[in-house]
Amino acid sequence: MTKAMKKRLQLICGIALIVLSSLSCGAILGYLAGSRNADDGRQSLRQIRDDLFALMVKDLKLNPEQQVQAGEILDRSMERMAAFRIKNAPEMLMIIKENNQAFRSILTPEQQKDYDAYRQKKLEAIKEKLFAEY
Repeated sequence: MTKAMKKRLQLICGIALIVLSSLSCGAILGYLAGSRNADDGRQSLRQIRDDLFALMVKDLKLNPEQQVQAGEILDRSMERMAAFRIKNAPEMLMIIKENNQAFRSILTPEQQKDYDAYRQKKLEAIKEKLFAEY
């Protein structure tokens, strides 16, 4: 394996780790919103899984057997992440709240206004996405 291939593999593994460990806010809001919107988190996770799979097939040149195995691994990871998010939603929301309070504490009053406006804009975008069909 060449040095360039090792770097690319490390990049793919890093992306996979980041993707699988960072999907929280939209899925939590979807879960808390209830009804079919809870599936939106799974849908976004499915899209990420599919994109990651396509990247791995292309960049690593997986043979058909490896493609099946990689797909199964990603599917298992997706199901585990979805279950983890649901199980840990309250704690994740608490962490997000604490994080936001910590950020506000280091900002000037003017920056706090900008930060609050930014957060409100992001929350509105998430709500719009979740309830677009209603």
